[in-house]
Amino acid sequence: MKIMCIVNEFRTLNFELNHAEPERFVTSQWGHPRLYLCWRIFWALFHTSWLVSSMVSPLGGAVWFIYLTNWTYLLLTISAVLDAVTVVFVRINRQDIIKGITSHLSWYLKLSWLLNSVVTEGSLHISAVYWIFLFKCQSLTPLRFILHGMNSIYVFCNLLIVNMPVRVYHVIYPVIYGVIYTVFTVVYHILGGTSGKGEPYIYKILDWSKPKRTLPFVFLSTFVALPCLYLVVFFTHKLRIHIHSKCLKNNTLQDTSISDSSMESVDIGRTHV
Repeated sequence: MKIMCIVNEFRTLNFELNHAEPERFVTSQWGHPRLYLCWRIFWALFHTSWLVSSMVSPLGGAVWFIYLTNWTYLLLTISAVLDAVTVVFVRINRQDIIKGITSHLSWYLKLSWLLNSVVTEGSLHISAVYWIFLFKCQSLTPLRFILHGMNSIYVFCNLLIVNMPVRVYHVIYPVIYGVIYTVFTVVYHILGGTSGKGEPYIYKILDWSKPKRTLPFVFLSTFVALPCLYLVVFFTHKLRIHIHSKCLKNNTLQDTSISDSSMESVDIGRTHV
């Protein structure tokens, strides 16, 4: 059965954003719908407030939009807000989704799935690159920690809580996202763009005046590191499902044991009578 589940992941239709259980996109793996709603609303407000703080910081303005960190945190905030709004909307207007009556995945749930695929992978990638290559060159501020640390803490915790599925083939979406940003940095360099500090590159590790050093880094980062990180995301999602199924099995066994004990007590009582 487990082998079949893995094999089914590699069907070509899994490139698409289709799923027969839309209720999984607006619920937690662990139930507790009210707590899940609070989780969604809290993080939507949290990320929105820090996004605004980032935009009005000294590195705000037009230059804010050249950094991959800011691109990803903007998408992360949009994703968090969309998820919160979707959960509220579905609870009020789409009980057919909550109750599992429909198998149609609405466009806003597809968009939520797409954004989650990109920002989960993207945030982990941003944090890895920052703490490995850039952290020693900068002083750590609360804003930098939010953009390069809290982002990954959030997406990892979210991955453990939500009921949203993860598809192996959806790795293509964060890879496309990475390619789009790479093309942007090349065009920005050709047009003579500079960083917020006036340097002739956005990031030192993406200095296109030194292509022999930059190209291998970009290739490894986009086509090796991203897929490897996505496998971590995929297997974390599988681990969540496995733990949940174990918990359900244990609860069922306990309930059965209690039920059997009750029946035995009744039988003993009848025997004494």
